Amino acid sequence: GDGNPNKAIRMKHMGSDLWSVTVPNIPDGARYRYLIKKDDHSQGDHKASEIRYTTDYFFELSSIIEDAKLEEGFLVEDDTVQLVRFKVAREKAEKIFVVGSIPALGKWDKTKAVELIRSKGNTFEAIVAIPSDVVGEFEYKFFEY
Repeated sequence: GDGNPNKAIRMKHMGSDLWSVTVPNIPDGARYRYLIKKDDHSQGDHKASEIRYTTDYFFELSSIIEDAKLEEGFLVEDDTVQLVRFKVAREKAEKIFVVGSIPALGKWDKTKAVELIRSKGNTFEAIVAIPSDVVGEFEYKFFEY
């Protein structure tokens, strides 16, 4: 849809909370986001529609085969989680952790925090799978031991 909600591609409801669409020839790195269009039939003969995005951030398609799986002959990317990289540089630190407001980051419980791994010199990092519906809405802090 090139960012235009009027050009959005309609998804098919597959039951429960599963929706599906097949879009051919999407280039690697294409960005997308979901929107909901709700028709209001209370306006009499005139239909009023409310369009809202489910997120304020974009997802990005990746051709990394580990991010996708083959289902009935189609390569399917699971966008229910996003991999988020936490990276910090800290001199003289032995161990660095990240803790946050969501379960993947311990829900502020330091005993459930994610330990960052030293990558180069004074740089520590970790990649954490975060549910897509909270990617733009969680808080976190780094701490060290």
